[in-house]
Amino acid sequence: MDVVERGKRALRELEEKREAVRRLFNIDDFIADAEKVREVEVPELGIIVRYKSLTNEDLFKVMKIEDDTERGIELLYLMLSKADPNVTREKLRKLSPMVTARILNAITSKEPLFLARRP
Repeated sequence: MDVVERGKRALRELEEKREAVRRLFNIDDFIADAEKVREVEVPELGIIVRYKSLTNEDLFKVMKIEDDTERGIELLYLMLSKADPNVTREKLRKLSPMVTARILNAITSKEPLFLARRP
């Protein structure tokens, strides 16, 4: 078998593998994925934080908040409280800004938030 034939065969096999993996979009699969509890390590604090991903609805709500600090607290609250009902906005406000920033940074390094900054 010459080089061209081997290349065609390899391409055909790759396309067959891709086709086997590909599936139709099912919104329920993605909704179920958003409901999964995730974990991220915050090495500077020696803890593992449990959270859930934000939804579009959450992002719409958060983007209405003018103040950057309040927006960060609300982001963290929404993600953490979905995984742990013991987390409240009031408790988050009592945390050190360094703790809040480290937790939010750990989460966003694993799961980036594509939020537009307010002008």
